[in-house]
Amino acid sequence: MWQRYPRERLLLCIVAISALGVINLPNVQDITRLALSRSIAERGSVDIDPYHRLTTDRAFYNGHWYSDKAPGLSLIALPTVEALRGIDAVTGRSHLPVWKLVGHIWLIRVLTSGIGLLAAAFLLGRAAESLRPGYAAPVVITFALGTIAGPLGVTAFEHDVAAALGFGAFVLATRRATLVPLAGALGGAAVFCEYQAALIVLVVALYVAFRYRWHGLLRFCAGGAPFAIGLGAYNWAAFGSPLHLSYKYVANQYTKDQQQGFFGIGTPTLHGAHLLFLDGKGLLVVSPVVVAAAAGLVLLWRRGIRAEAAVCIAVTLLFIFANMAYFEPYGGTSPGPRFFVPALPFLALGLVDAYHRLLVPTAILAIWSVSVTTFDGLTWGLLDRLYYRFTPNTIWARAPVIKTHGAIYILIAAVGLAVAYGASELARAREIAAR
Repeated sequence: MWQRYPRERLLLCIVAISALGVINLPNVQDITRLALSRSIAERGSVDIDPYHRLTTDRAFYNGHWYSDKAPGLSLIALPTVEALRGIDAVTGRSHLPVWKLVGHIWLIRVLTSGIGLLAAAFLLGRAAESLRPGYAAPVVITFALGTIAGPLGVTAFEHDVAAALGFGAFVLATRRATLVPLAGALGGAAVFCEYQAALIVLVVALYVAFRYRWHGLLRFCAGGAPFAIGLGAYNWAAFGSPLHLSYKYVANQYTKDQQQGFFGIGTPTLHGAHLLFLDGKGLLVVSPVVVAAAAGLVLLWRRGIRAEAAVCIAVTLLFIFANMAYFEPYGGTSPGPRFFVPALPFLALGLVDAYHRLLVPTAILAIWSVSVTTFDGLTWGLLDRLYYRFTPNTIWARAPVIKTHGAIYILIAAVGLAVAYGASELARAREIAAR
């Protein structure tokens, strides 16, 4: 699944302008990851002892404090953190940590999660174009601006990066056998950034075994081995064993919940389903276009592209059940059920056939999703009141916090341009298909 399409770079530029211009204030999520980056750079240590009082996202083991996150994003951010620290030393601001400067935080976010969002959009566009020529633009715009992958592109969460790496592993595995080791490497990198990405790696490994037999599976595992070794080395240095993850030692208000089940994942519940789908920021409220995408995956299966459709369906279902079983699907303050994001490119691939076969309902749901997601992205970091029930205290409660300054208008105009561009490309594709 790999096909170029016209004006690909222009499309990605529009997505970048539309999604990555929002600046949210620094928070504990930034600090826990960047504290690890700074500790590695300045102290050659993986503990965050000097900064542990500044964040609640932390783990405690053997008298030291650590980030409770997978280490991947902290390492990706390390070059940017060091470059900014050098600039601050020259400009006389070296006494301030990077998370105290909003501009620094925005740049770090864009050069980590932002690149992850654009990479996922790039890969999804190539895959969509290979399934139905001409459909890449509407699929990419719907994914990047109509789901919470967009708002998460300007955060220090690792979900967009894991989505890009996990989906990249799948796309490479569909192409040819010689790329299977690289697919394994991307899968390993995804887990290095986010532990839950192991679900994606498991499904892609089964696909590789089905398509390339046991020798392909061995090459896939060999490709991922360096990242498995790297994660084991980090765990050993921090927690005394290569098999001990940071979640085992969480030390904050979620400690008790995190220690239940499998690191907080138990049995799927109706309450978990409500939070995932119908709460004030649930998928069906903010991004109802996922319904059309799910229908599209079924259509993809019926079209005969069954192995690839099965991978996308399996990844989507696994993340749905995992989120329904997790004690806090939103993971604290976020624009929505963020732990589901690594599965979004797989689900969004169904938009290809959804736009082709169910144009009107898919377009209506897409316009709703882009509109509400844009509103969500502009406001969630300023006022977050949307937890646990769909009441008058919903996403619309944040309307008063939107400021009437130029940046907001520019962003909204960019989103409008993206929607118009996607609609024109879709019309052109359907016209070509009808000839």
